[in-house]
Amino acid sequence: MFNMFGWLKRIIPGTIGDGYRDLPLEQGLMIQAKEELVAVQSHFPNTADYQCYLRAIAAAVKELQAPPSLPGRSSVVSEYILMPITSTYVLGVHALQEKCVSENNVHQPKIIVAGREFYRPNTFLENVEARMDDYETLTNPNGSDRSLEDRKRFFNTWLDSCCGVAYRAGTTKFKLNLQCPELIGIDKGFNGSYLSVNYATFSGVELDSSSPTVVRDGWLALLEGKTEVYDAYLAMLKLITGRDIVPNFWLQQNPATDELRAVCVHDLRNDSDAGGDYDLVSVGRFLCRRNP
Repeated sequence: MFNMFGWLKRIIPGTIGDGYRDLPLEQGLMIQAKEELVAVQSHFPNTADYQCYLRAIAAAVKELQAPPSLPGRSSVVSEYILMPITSTYVLGVHALQEKCVSENNVHQPKIIVAGREFYRPNTFLENVEARMDDYETLTNPNGSDRSLEDRKRFFNTWLDSCCGVAYRAGTTKFKLNLQCPELIGIDKGFNGSYLSVNYATFSGVELDSSSPTVVRDGWLALLEGKTEVYDAYLAMLKLITGRDIVPNFWLQQNPATDELRAVCVHDLRNDSDAGGDYDLVSVGRFLCRRNP
């Protein structure tokens, strides 16, 4: 597989120097690396994969083109820690919140629920972006090279989120709330498989699991409509595994009552599927922003 990072090291000095900064990004890329781009294309079986790869490269170059006076690309190694596995999703939420309170975490986002302020877990999008950024971070804070396994660490575990999926009883209808107040403020003593909700009043984007496009529609809803993130994520999954992977979205269908569950992103062994069908008493795993 072509080494994107080595290529970026060669191409970036040209795109940010010698007057190319003022050119449109794509034009600068073509001027500096036309022959290399042609060579890269031969490594991909079809045009769509190649274009997806170019978008990922363009995004990386644009980020690295920040003026020298601004902070450079930060390292997720120093931004996130992987919380210990907890026996339930609920206890994982509270372990994250208690840790953030104890250290007065200034980076973990907060949200107001029923008049109270809570630290919230990552959204689904934030988990996916954390995986991608961490994989692309090639060195440790001390300058030493990171191993491939270390770069894949967030891919090698499932990651829970604060995204809630509410199901309408007896149907294939469901709603996604990307920062679900009911889950963020869930009682520590809760030990049920799901929260009971009133589907009609639950706030969220409504989809139907019987739709032939529900997997892509669901993923794009979870990624807040950012198709460029979805495309770049699929390209990265192929880069890591050598396979074309289109992650699934596992959902409940025709539940007996209206119910609310959480959405996670699975590990590579499970093709990084989105999971909205598991119980809240299942084990939990969260990312937490590191406090300075």
